[in-house]
Amino acid sequence: MKSRPSAFRALIFIILAASAWAGATVNTHAARRPVLTYTNRADAKLPEGENGFEWTFNAKGLVSSPCLSFDGLTLYVGSADRRLYAIDTLTGESKWTNGLKLPAPIYTAPIVDENGRIYVGGSDGRLYGISDQGDFGTNDLRSPSIGRPLTTPALVEDGTIYVGSTGNRLDAYFPDFARKWFYIAPDDVRTPVITDDGTILIASGGFLRGVSDAGTEVSSFIARSAIRTLPAVAEDGSIYFGANDDLLYAMESGATTNDLLWRFNTGDDVMSSPAIGADGSIYVASDNSRLYSLTPNGAIRWVVRTKAPVRAALSIGVDGTIYAGCDDKRLYAISPEGQILWTARTRAPVRSSPALDAFGIVYFSSGKTVYAIQTEAMADDSDEPAWPMFRKDAQHTARATECRPFLIEEPHRVGDTTGADTFDATIGEPLSIAVAVRAGAPVTYEWRLNGTVIDHEVNRTATNAVYVLASVEATDAGGYTVHAFNDCGEVESSQIFTVNITNAAPLITADITNQFLLVGRTLTLQIGAAGSSPLSYQWYFNSNLIAFATNTT
Repeated sequence: MKSRPSAFRALIFIILAASAWAGATVNTHAARRPVLTYTNRADAKLPEGENGFEWTFNAKGLVSSPCLSFDGLTLYVGSADRRLYAIDTLTGESKWTNGLKLPAPIYTAPIVDENGRIYVGGSDGRLYGISDQGDFGTNDLRSPSIGRPLTTPALVEDGTIYVGSTGNRLDAYFPDFARKWFYIAPDDVRTPVITDDGTILIASGGFLRGVSDAGTEVSSFIARSAIRTLPAVAEDGSIYFGANDDLLYAMESGATTNDLLWRFNTGDDVMSSPAIGADGSIYVASDNSRLYSLTPNGAIRWVVRTKAPVRAALSIGVDGTIYAGCDDKRLYAISPEGQILWTARTRAPVRSSPALDAFGIVYFSSGKTVYAIQTEAMADDSDEPAWPMFRKDAQHTARATECRPFLIEEPHRVGDTTGADTFDATIGEPLSIAVAVRAGAPVTYEWRLNGTVIDHEVNRTATNAVYVLASVEATDAGGYTVHAFNDCGEVESSQIFTVNITNAAPLITADITNQFLLVGRTLTLQIGAAGSSPLSYQWYFNSNLIAFATNTT
């Protein structure tokens, strides 16, 4: 289990001991982080009361499922009191005084992008984009209202934002919140899920629809009853979801009603979104107060009984521990082998899906309260294209990583933070040029100089994300671009990174060649050269200067 640096711990204790903000209750005893004991007893539970938690945070209204910032230092929750709260994960205190007041209640969970912007769907039908400063300033965004409450949004690599609504539609927005397109569904649209080929899956009434990134329908599956869960997508593309007909459905990507892999009867309605473990095990809870573990073929591995139905979406830690919020006012931690490791008692049914950070702390909400518990698990921070659980992963990022490559950073000099697209290099000095690409499958790189592919045999780094020149030569001057590709697609850098040589004497790189022509025909001669810019040219004939002949041709 990861642990936070000791210096952080000492500082954290000082801050907590001095804290007096009324919204947070923090355990500041000597054993400030009570680590749970794995007892393998069915009745194992945390100590009753607040001493079993890292901290608790109280809002003024019901709070949503939480999500974590990229650095894990901030937890965001929406609330029925019309506020978006940013909670310091170290102290449990609000980072924004009394939260950020919005025009409408927030019943759905927020998400955060790589730049720290928070996206949340309001019950007023607007999508909000808010900076991590929490002041809703001029740089913050809000979409036009569609008149019906929105779901939790989802993000893709190119910045597109997808969000469903109870207005029977799926909307796609550009990063500046201009509407890209919308798709009309047969019923309310639940939170979108994105597969590794970019298909957006939405549950709407009794349908599971697949929508392309252009807004056109590509698949449609009809269940026997209303689908109340979000689908979970495995690495092989298999899709699992539950419905009010007691069934868990398993199907291939793009399947229709007749293309099912299998169905499993849970014995009651399935209201909790299923989750998929790293070994391919499928976990699903039923309203009959049972949680099932199934093999990828639909066979039962084990069954755990709870004291009430589990309706919160399931989460899974990197060690395989399953976290389930239950209507008996408890959060359950269950081992991959089906043993209840511990339960944490709260004051209201636990309907939120827990989020985990890299330090093994579990965050969840119940009623108007957010709880933090130190555990021996942690979130899986790998960036895989699958969507195996509620909002993709245990950190609740809701960010899709598609198989095909996306350019994150244009070619740039390693070590430069200015974003410059030119560099004056010195002969004999080292130079490294890098590009950043994200993809859900291995990527091959192809660096080019002035449009010509650089031979891998000449420079072994010409197929890497970082192109290294151990000792710059005059012939290295010019414009660099990169082509990145894998089995799913390709991407080309749009920015040319130009390398100028500051101390290079002129060097002929392509000499003139002898030609034989008939009298009266046109003679064209061309020279290639490298060196410090600007280079000047002068042509001669029989050692005599040719007037105005000052170009490469």
